[in-house]
Amino acid sequence: MEALFDQQGQFSVSQFDDIVQAFYTGNTTTTQPILTAFHQHPDSWQVADQILERSNVLQAKFIVLQILEEFIGSRWKHLAQEQRLRIRNYIGSLVVSLSSSNITIQTEKAYLGKLNMVLVEIVKKEWPDEWPTFINEMVESAHASLSLCENNMIILRLLSEEVYEASEETQAEWKTRKLKEQMLSKFGPVIDLCREVLMNQPSEKLVQITLESLSHFLKWILPNAIFDTDIMPLICTQITSKVENRHLNTLGLKCCNEVAGRQDFPLQFQEKIVFLFQGVIHAIRGMISFNGGIQGVYKSEQLDGQEMMYDYTLFITTALNCHGEMIATMNDPLLAQVHQDLLILSGLNDIEILWRLCAEYWVNLTSQQCCYADKCINLFPELRRIAIRCISNPDNILLLDEQDDRYEFVEKSENIETYNITKQLLCNLTVLNINDMKNAFDERLVQCQTKSIRESWKNLDQLGWAMGAITDVIKNNGGGQGFQFVFQYLDHLYQLATNEKMEMVEFCVIYVLSQYPQILSQRQDVLHKVLGLISKYLPCKAIDIQKFATHSLVEICQGIQRYQENMLLEDRVTLFGSFLESFGALIVNLDPQRMCEVYRAIAYAHTVSPQECQEQQLKPFMNGPNQMIKIPHGQNHPIELDKLRMISDALRINIAVSEVIRDQYGSQLKEIHIDLVNIYRNTKGIVGSTAVYNNLREKVQEQINALLVTYVKSKSKLIEDDQSVINPLLNELVSSPPKSDVSDIFSVLLEKHTSVKDRDDGTCVNENVIRSLLEVAFSQVFERIYAEIKMDFTSYYDKRPSFFRLVRAFVSYAFAELTSLLSEEKFSLIIESILWGIQHPSHELSNYSLETCNILLDRVYTVEDEDQQNAVYILYYMKILDIILHTITDHDRRTQFELQSQILARLLDLVQQGEIYTQLYTQGFGSNADYIQEHIRSRLREIYPSLPQNQIDMVSQGMLEYSDDIDHFRTDLIDFMADFRSNDDFSNKVELDPKTEIELLKSLTG
Repeated sequence: MEALFDQQGQFSVSQFDDIVQAFYTGNTTTTQPILTAFHQHPDSWQVADQILERSNVLQAKFIVLQILEEFIGSRWKHLAQEQRLRIRNYIGSLVVSLSSSNITIQTEKAYLGKLNMVLVEIVKKEWPDEWPTFINEMVESAHASLSLCENNMIILRLLSEEVYEASEETQAEWKTRKLKEQMLSKFGPVIDLCREVLMNQPSEKLVQITLESLSHFLKWILPNAIFDTDIMPLICTQITSKVENRHLNTLGLKCCNEVAGRQDFPLQFQEKIVFLFQGVIHAIRGMISFNGGIQGVYKSEQLDGQEMMYDYTLFITTALNCHGEMIATMNDPLLAQVHQDLLILSGLNDIEILWRLCAEYWVNLTSQQCCYADKCINLFPELRRIAIRCISNPDNILLLDEQDDRYEFVEKSENIETYNITKQLLCNLTVLNINDMKNAFDERLVQCQTKSIRESWKNLDQLGWAMGAITDVIKNNGGGQGFQFVFQYLDHLYQLATNEKMEMVEFCVIYVLSQYPQILSQRQDVLHKVLGLISKYLPCKAIDIQKFATHSLVEICQGIQRYQENMLLEDRVTLFGSFLESFGALIVNLDPQRMCEVYRAIAYAHTVSPQECQEQQLKPFMNGPNQMIKIPHGQNHPIELDKLRMISDALRINIAVSEVIRDQYGSQLKEIHIDLVNIYRNTKGIVGSTAVYNNLREKVQEQINALLVTYVKSKSKLIEDDQSVINPLLNELVSSPPKSDVSDIFSVLLEKHTSVKDRDDGTCVNENVIRSLLEVAFSQVFERIYAEIKMDFTSYYDKRPSFFRLVRAFVSYAFAELTSLLSEEKFSLIIESILWGIQHPSHELSNYSLETCNILLDRVYTVEDEDQQNAVYILYYMKILDIILHTITDHDRRTQFELQSQILARLLDLVQQGEIYTQLYTQGFGSNADYIQEHIRSRLREIYPSLPQNQIDMVSQGMLEYSDDIDHFRTDLIDFMADFRSNDDFSNKVELDPKTEIELLKSLTG
C-alpha cells in the first residue's frame, strides 16, 4: 500500500496508474499484492473521486468503481446522510456529463456502463425513501438530449433487472418486495416516455434501446399499462418489411413475446390478449409475405431471417401454450392461421433450434389434455411426416461418417433432448391414428428407393429411430395391430435390400428389433433372425460395428429376460444352448471389453432358462474365464504380465455375469474361489519392476474385491454355505487391503446379515456371525481407515466414499449391536466420523454424511431403553447441533441447505416438543428448549456480530417456534441466511411501519 502514496503522504493517482498498467501488461508478481491490499482496505473507496477525475487508465477507474459498488452494497447506510448525498450527486453528475454528448457516450461506453451500475446500486439503497424524485428526474432529464435519453433508458433497464431478475440472495425479501411495489406504482411516466420515443422516433438507436428496455419492463408492469395504452400497437409498428429495420423487427417481437408469456393477467384482460395476438400476427405476416414467405425470410441474411423466424416461432408457441384456449374460443381463423405457419416453421431444416421449439408445442397439442386439438386435426398427417424427417439420433446407434464413409458408433447422443421430445410427439401422433403413421413410414421407405446410398442411409436411420421411438405405443397396443405395423415396416425394409444397401438395411433391422423385445419373446423365428444378423457382424474387424452389435445383443437379451413369460418352455431351454453352440464364433475378433459385453448378454439369456437347467448350463458357459484364472497352487514367483492381463479380463467377465445372474452365481464362485485366493496372495506378496505391472496387479486386487461385493450385494439372502466361500477371500482382503480398501464388502455383508431379522420366511440370524463381522469391520477396517484419512480432507481420497458407506451401514443395520459391543470411547468415533464427514469440502461426501446423520437420529429416537437413549442425547446432541449450525451458515454450502435445514429443524423440534427426557444443561434454565434457544442466540452473535440484539433474540425464538413446520422453517431460514454484507438496512436505524418491521424480523427468522 505504501507504493500508492507520495512523499507528503497523499494518495498518488499517477503511481496507482503505473501499478495498474504494470499489472495488466503482465507484471503481476509485485503489483497483485499491492492491488489486493488496496481492494481490501476499508477506506479505499474514499479516494474514488481522485482516481475517477485524474486517472488516465481505464482499468484503474474500473477497479475503484468496483470497490465503490461493493462499499455501497455493504456499508452505505453506515455513512451520514450528507455524505451519501454527496456521493450520489457526484456519481450522478459523472453519468450526466458522459451521457450528454453523442461523442463521449460512444468513446466512454465501457466506463459509462460501469458508472450506470454504481448509480443503480445507489438507487436500490436510496429510492424511494431518500430519493423519491428519482423516476421523475430520469424522465424529465431524458428530454434534454437524445444521448441522455438513451442512457437513462439503460439505467432504468438495469434497475428493472436488479429488482425483478437478480438473485434473491442479493438483498432481503422485504426490500425487494418494497422496490417492486414502488416500481409498479411509480413507473407510469417511464412507459409514457417509451411511448413518446416510439411515436416520434427521434433516432433509430434510441428506438432500439427503448425496445430493449421495454422487453424487460413488459415482464412485470401492470396490465393497464399494456392494454389501456397504445404501447403494444406502437411496438407492432416497428415490425416492417424494410431491410434496414431488421434489428427493430427482432426487438419488437421480443417485446411481444414477453407479454405473450405472462399468465398473471386478470380475466377482464383475456379478450385484449387475443386482440394483441391478432395484431402481432398481422404485423409479422405482412412482413413475411412481402419477403417471399416464411422460407424466404428464413433464408434472408439481410433480414437476419433465422433469428427473426426463431422469435416468431417463440412468440406463437408461447402465446398458444399460455393463452391457446382463449384464442381457440374467440378466433378460429387466427388459430388455423398460426398453426399453419407453425407447420411450415417445423418443416424448415433447423432441427436443433426451430424444430425443437415447435415440437415442444406440438407435444402439448397432441396430448389428450389439449381442449382445442380437434380443431387442428387436419394438420396431423403432415406433422407425422415432418416428425419422422426431423427426428434426431438416440443413444447407441451407428452413423455413417460424411467425411470418409465409415460407420461411427454413437454411445451418447448430443441431441438426446431433441430426440426425446420428438419421440413423445411420435407416440402421441401414433395413438391418434396408427394407420396414418403406417402410411407415413411407407411413403418414406418409397423415397429411400430413389435416393443415393448416403441419402438412403440417412432416411433409413431416421425411419429406424422413429420406429424405435414408438415402441411404448406398440407395446401398449397389446400386439395385434401394433406388431403388424412393425412387421409390415420390416417387410418393406427388406424390399430395399439390394446388394449395395443390404448392410445398412440389416443394421436398421438390428436397431429396430432391439427396441421390441416383446416381439422377439413371442416370435422365435424373428429372434433367431436378428441374432443371426448380430452373429454376422460381431466378428467384423471394424470396432464401431462391433460396439453396435454387442450393445444390440445386450439390449435384446436383457429385453428377452423382461418378457420371458411370453416364451414357450422349450424355447427358453434352447435359447441358451444355441448361444453356447456358436459362442466361439461370436467372440473370435472381440477385444476384452466387447467380449465381456457378450458374456453379459448371454448371462441374461441364461436367466431365461428353467431353474433346474441353469446350474448345469453355467459351468460350460464359464469354462473359458475359469481356465484364464488358473495358476499353480502356491506359486511363489510373480504372475507373468500377459497372464495377469488374462486374469483381469476373466475377472471383469465374472463381475458382469454375477451382476446379471445374481443368486445363481454362487456355484461359479464356489468353483473359482480357491483360485481367487491364490491370485490375491500372489499379487499382494510380490511387487513388480514396472509401473504397468504394478498397476495391473493393483487392478486385479480391486477386481477380486469388486467381485465379492457384487456377489454379496446381488444375493437375495446369505446362506450358511456362502460363508465357506466368502470367508477365505475376506481374510485375504482384510490382511492386505486393496487400494480402495474393503469398506464396501463389510457394508453389504452387514446389510445382508442384519436384514434377516426383518424376514418372515423362518430364516434365523446367526448373532455370533454378526458380532464377529462387526468386530472385524470396526477394529480392522473402520479404525484403521479413519486414522489414515481424518488428518486432512485430501489424503487417501479413494478410500473415503466406501468408508462413509461403512459408517452408514453401522448406523443403519447395526446401531443397537454396536452400542452394546463398543465402549463409549469407541462408539464416539463413529459419531465423530459422521460429524467430520458433514464438514468435508466434497459436497457429495458431506451430503452423504448429512443423510447418515438423519438416519442416526432415527435410530436414537427408536431406542426403547430410555436410559440408553438419554445417554446418547447427552453425549452427542449438542455436538451435532453445533456442527449443523456451523455448516448451515457457511455460504459455500448453500447447495446443502435442504439436508441441513431438515436436520436442524428436527434437532430443535426434539427439545421444543419435550422429546428428550434428560437435561442437556447443567443449571440455570427452566427447560431444554430455553437452554437451546440461549445457545443458538450465543452462536448467532458470534456468526453475525453486526446484528442488533433484538434481531438475534427474534432469530433464536423463531427457529424453535417453527421447527415442526419444515416448509415454514426453510422459507424463513432462506431469508435469514441472506448475505448480510450486501444488505446494511439494519444498521441505519430507519423508521419502519409496524407491519414492515415485523416482516423484516420474520425475514431473518420466522
